Amino acid sequence: MKVRQLSGLSGFRLSLAIVVVFAIFLLASGVHAAEAGRLIFVLAIQIGAGSYFWGRIRQGRADSLEILGMGLVIGPILSLATTLIVQVLGGGLWGWSTPAIVALVIAITHRKSKPHIPGVPHRFSRSSILALGVAGVTGLLSLIPNIISYPLRWVGFDGRYHLDMLFFESIGTSIAKFGPLDSIFTPGGSLRYHWLVYGWAGELSSISSASPFVVLTRVVPVIAILAACLIAIAWVRRLTSVIWAPSLAVVLLIFGGYVGATNGVIFNFDSPSQALSASWLLAASF
Repeated sequence: MKVRQLSGLSGFRLSLAIVVVFAIFLLASGVHAAEAGRLIFVLAIQIGAGSYFWGRIRQGRADSLEILGMGLVIGPILSLATTLIVQVLGGGLWGWSTPAIVALVIAITHRKSKPHIPGVPHRFSRSSILALGVAGVTGLLSLIPNIISYPLRWVGFDGRYHLDMLFFESIGTSIAKFGPLDSIFTPGGSLRYHWLVYGWAGELSSISSASPFVVLTRVVPVIAILAACLIAIAWVRRLTSVIWAPSLAVVLLIFGGYVGATNGVIFNFDSPSQALSASWLLAASF
């Protein structure tokens, strides 16, 4: 399938633009500058490792859009898995960096081997750029109610917070502090309720020294939207050359229907595990 390529947007420029917009979003939504910098640094390492592994797996058959979308899923999952393994062995939280170290070693030892298959676009088509713009606008709009509902500066009990959010924050903190074999709710026992997503959220909070609820209410929704939208755009573009089809897929993902929760759509931000799991499921299906 032939697509007209634009020279103005490459994978590096897309990643840089996402980092800038994400930083502005964090600062505008009440996150301190130093805190935002630490979060972006850790996320860049995790996502970079995931993107590298997916690029190696695809052996030159994927463009930057697909690689970044899958990296947003693979990176956090690998980081969480290695962290939990190291925690069980009594090594603390340093295991999160293991995938990045492995990726760096592979990159150095295979630096002369750069698999490439002719015909794979290194720039993005018009349909991809249009869909990226739609994802940016609709994604940011969908986050506004989340920012209003979950302020980061409050004293005592804030009635705007969904009650489950307090429980979710506790799960993440518990997994980061005590590991997967103990729980703050059931001392000496484990708790498996939605703990994969909240385990990653707690790990990221601890590593970056983020304030409570920052990762759950600011980072997780953005990562979920980005991952799902990028994968959807890459997938739909492989199925059809209709220029508006990837944009339609993005709109359907973000506003595509209720799932039974109060005021909740597919990306239900009252349930961070549901939001992030949606992107993980899409990646697994892809």
